[in-house]
Amino acid sequence: MRKHQSKKASLRMKWIVFISLAIVFAIGVTMVFNHLTVKNILSKDNQLLVEENALNAANQVELGLSIYEKALDQLGNSVIPLIDQSDGLEKIDSIIKNVQLSNEEYEAVYFMDFRDGLIHVTPPLDFDWDVRDSETFRTLNETPQMTWMDIYVDTITGKLMTSLIAPVMVNNQLLGAVGFDIEFSAIGKIREQIESNSNADIIVIEDY
Repeated sequence: MRKHQSKKASLRMKWIVFISLAIVFAIGVTMVFNHLTVKNILSKDNQLLVEENALNAANQVELGLSIYEKALDQLGNSVIPLIDQSDGLEKIDSIIKNVQLSNEEYEAVYFMDFRDGLIHVTPPLDFDWDVRDSETFRTLNETPQMTWMDIYVDTITGKLMTSLIAPVMVNNQLLGAVGFDIEFSAIGKIREQIESNSNADIIVIEDY
C-alpha cells in the first residue's frame, strides 16, 4: 500500500515538475516574443520618425532655397523687356544694383549678355573675358533652366560660394543670363534654423 502511494506521489511530483517547467517555458517564450515584437514596433516607429524628420528638413531647405529662386525669377522677368530698349542696359544696371543692395546675402548680382559677351554686375568687377567662355554659358546653353552651380572658393575673397543662374530667353533664343553669387554660409543658416527647432542634426549634401 505504501509502495503504491509512493509511486503515485512520485508520478504526481513528476507532473508538477513537468507542468511547472511548461509554464516557465511558456512564460519565457511569451516574454521573448513580446520583447521582439515591441522592439520591432519601436524600431519601425523610430525609422518612420527619422524618415519623417528627413522629409520635413528637406522641405524646409527647399522652401529656403525657393526664396532665392523666386527673387532671381523676378530679376529675369524685369530684364527681358529692357534688352532691346535704347537705354535698356542702363536700366538693367540700376535694377541689378537695387537688388544687390536689398539683400546682404547677395555677394554679387549680374546680367550676362550673350550677344556681346559682356557682364553687368554689382558690385562692379574688372572683367576682361567673354562671358560666352564661362561655365554659366555652357550650362545654360546645354540646359536653359534655373540652376544651382557647384560650390567653389572665390579667388578674390577666399569665401566658399555658390551661384544661382537663370536663362534670359526671348522668342526661344538664349540672349543672356541673370545670377546671384551667394556665400555658402547663407545656405548653412537654413540648416541652423531647422536644427534650432528640432533635436536632430541636419546635413546638407550636394546632389547633381
